[in-house]
Amino acid sequence: MLKKILLLCSLLFSPIVLANEPQSKCEFCDLRYAQYQYVSFSNANYTGSYMFRINLTRATLENSVFESTNLIRSILERGNFSNANFDKSDLSSSNLYGATFNGATFTFANLDDSYLEAAELTNANLTGASLKGANMISVFADNASFIDTNLSKSNLKLGNFEKSLFDGSNMSQSNMVSANFHKAFLKDVSMMNSNLSNTDLSFANLSNTLLNGANLTSANLYGSTLKNTNFTNANLTDANLSSTLKEGIIFCNTIMPDGEMNNDDC
Repeated sequence: MLKKILLLCSLLFSPIVLANEPQSKCEFCDLRYAQYQYVSFSNANYTGSYMFRINLTRATLENSVFESTNLIRSILERGNFSNANFDKSDLSSSNLYGATFNGATFTFANLDDSYLEAAELTNANLTGASLKGANMISVFADNASFIDTNLSKSNLKLGNFEKSLFDGSNMSQSNMVSANFHKAFLKDVSMMNSNLSNTDLSFANLSNTLLNGANLTSANLYGSTLKNTNFTNANLTDANLSSTLKEGIIFCNTIMPDGEMNNDDC
């Protein structure tokens, strides 16, 4: 009888752990639709977890691991994920508005159609990632790595990409109006049919870059490297080409800064 009473008391007064209670260590867990807003964990580990539509609004998860996780349509709005690992994760169609990803890694991650407006990506590594159709208006991404990244049809308007690496990336049909690419590395990049009006490309390296059909109206290319750069069908009206290296440059059906047509290399 005494044992039964003690057992009943232990059940009544023991702490209850809810299934949706935030956990800092949960590898390969099913956390879809979980409500983790405002949580604060350091060095959390969610490797391989199913986090579809999880809510991480204003969460603080610095130095945490989300490698190979399913974060499709998740909400990371205004969260702090500095130095977090999102390698090979799927964040497509997710809301990352104003989130902080300083030093975070997204190698081979999927961020297609994600919303990254005003996000902080300084020193982040997005090598091999896909951001096709991503909204990156006013993003802060100086010293970031976008090597071999798919940024086609993305919106990079007013973004800060100073000294960032884009070598080998696809940036075709993208909106880069008034973005800052000062001293950026843009070698072997495709910017075909993109809008780069009023964009700062000063002292950038655009060697072997395809700017076919691009709008570079009033763009600043002062001091940039234009070795073997292709400007076929491009519009350079009022662009600044002063002090640029033009070795092997291609002009064909190109509107020059003075408004004249250049067909030298057709």
